[in-house]
Amino acid sequence: MTRKAIQDRLTASFTSETREKLRRFIHREYFAVHKRLSLKQVKQRTEEWIGEGDKDRDPSISVIRVLLHGMEFSFVKLQSRTHVYMDPGLCKLQANFLRIMKELRTQGNLMIWSCDETWVHKGMRPRIGWQDMRAVKQPLTFLKNGLTAGNSAQWKKGERLVIVACLSYEGFRCPKEFENYIETVFIALRDEAQKEKKTPVLQMDNAKYHSRVRDKMPCQNDRKEVMSKWLKDHKMPCPDSWKKKEMIEALKQLDRRDYNVYIVDEMAKKYGITLVRTPPYMAEYAPIEYGWSSMKKAMADVIDTTDDGAVIRTKLIDWMLKFPANTASQYMEKCKRSRIDEGGISFDPRQLTVEEVVEEADALIDDDDDDEVFDLEEMSEMSVEF
Repeated sequence: MTRKAIQDRLTASFTSETREKLRRFIHREYFAVHKRLSLKQVKQRTEEWIGEGDKDRDPSISVIRVLLHGMEFSFVKLQSRTHVYMDPGLCKLQANFLRIMKELRTQGNLMIWSCDETWVHKGMRPRIGWQDMRAVKQPLTFLKNGLTAGNSAQWKKGERLVIVACLSYEGFRCPKEFENYIETVFIALRDEAQKEKKTPVLQMDNAKYHSRVRDKMPCQNDRKEVMSKWLKDHKMPCPDSWKKKEMIEALKQLDRRDYNVYIVDEMAKKYGITLVRTPPYMAEYAPIEYGWSSMKKAMADVIDTTDDGAVIRTKLIDWMLKFPANTASQYMEKCKRSRIDEGGISFDPRQLTVEEVVEEADALIDDDDDDEVFDLEEMSEMSVEF
């Protein structure tokens, strides 16, 4: 009998009540309060999770280990991404995004493009790969013998390049630069959607340059001169004798939504595009993120150490234009399934305004986050080993 068969047989020998209670016990008593979980602790507290149908059993630590593997628990390097789904602010943005997409789906016949930009540099490498562990242990000996010190996650930072593109069911679309680029995206998406008689939808993240405001209303941290000029430009009372405190009070009486016009949203409205902002740190909802993951993995194959920035950019854009449509379709469908599967989740039933989405995301996004090379496919389909 194989290990997998033994694992399945032992797991099935426990009642579904026991398995469900054990899962809830671990999540509530350890994961939720950030406590270290050990098999010894689970064993010592058996009475708290054993079901009525298994009360006569006293499982050993080795049995508990096999049971946990059978329930798809695994002892692995922990990811820090779990906080993304437990932070109230991020959950609010997630729920708002899923609600919008659910409402759009009820209209049917959508044409969705996923838009984003990413940074690349020629030293980028995936974090996971084959390694010669003997070379890691004896790097100087290997170098002396004309070999290397082993595989490197990043061999050179180098010049950083920004690449902007959309991903659709047909593949990457219009890879160019952002500012002059986004309007061409709106036009291309509108025209293609009209041909196929579909509703055009563009997904975009909350990067600050996606949320630029025309004639932005001042905030409390702005200088007095900025507040005074804005109030006077809008024909509002602002005597020269006013102090900053009085200007702040005058601004508090106004609704920012009446004055802050988001340039990209205004442009989308002009071309009849529904613009949806994806929640921060939740790449599984944005197909373009899977495209970036594939591109960054491919960099090691298409880029040479002697390439400069212009050559790297040309090679990557050429790779993107040849990206297979069937793979792009798989990414689009994968994200669609994620949205549908979790579309019933609701943390905040109220619809958020663009202003609220941008402000909430701005407060939560860490601008210093490293742009690492993730393998999103492996992360989302990580196999459980026994």
